[in-house]
Amino acid sequence: MKCLFILEKPEKEGVVVDLKKKVSMYEKLLKPKEFVCRIYITNGESVGGEEKRDIYLQISLGSYKKDLRHNTMNKQTCNPDFYIVCEIPCKVPGNSFVLIEVKEDSGSMGEDETIA
Repeated sequence: MKCLFILEKPEKEGVVVDLKKKVSMYEKLLKPKEFVCRIYITNGESVGGEEKRDIYLQISLGSYKKDLRHNTMNKQTCNPDFYIVCEIPCKVPGNSFVLIEVKEDSGSMGEDETIA
């Protein structure tokens, strides 16, 4: 929830407070603006314990979800090297939590398991 209070004080020495101007300024401030969130992912260490797995990344921000299976698939390793840059469209103010999931590829045997 976003909330903004405008406190009005009595006029001082003939200065008139323009409430409409303040409200307009705050509305512009709270209007979402489009940005791009750039994420650099290098490598992982001991991902999923000592067992070697086929792993990849999935990134989400709010309702946006990006599956990086083709860019980040690492076969039979627990210390993967990714070295990728991912750009995600976002709005400010808006969602501020980027979720990076490490998933295990189960092949064609159902849903992939989230490791980390």
